[in-house]
This record gives sequence, C-alpha cells and structure tokens, in this order.
Amino acid sequence: MRECKVISLCPSLFAILQHRPIKSQDADHLRRSQCGFEGTLPKVCCPLSQQPTTPTTTNFEGKVKLL
Repeated sequence: MRECKVISLCPSLFAILQHRPIKSQDADHLRRSQCGFEGTLPKVCCPLSQQPTTPTTTNFEGKVKLL
C-alpha cells in the first residue's frame, strides 16, 4: 500500500533527490510517483512500509510478545 504525501516526508523517494546528479531512471521514477501538490510542494505515492513498526521479542517458549 502507498500513501500520497509531501516528498520530504517520504525517506526512500526524498533520498533520490539527495544524490546528484539524479539518474534519468530515478527522475522517471519520481515523475511516475507524483500524486499531486500541497501548495507548491510535490506529493508522491510513498510506500506505507516506511511507517515505524513496534519492536517484538520472543520469550523462551517461542511465543512472540510485543514490547
């Protein structure tokens, strides 16, 4: 799943902008990912997998419990 958000809030796509010069295939990927604007700021379809996850631990019986 993906979420449309300002590119600076999407680490994986924003990182592409940090590496200069931008490769043509990366620029194409950014263009295809664009889903609108917030004012003058471009928004992109950002993968939801970048949301923070809750760490887990496994107890000695092999059962998973949340921290």
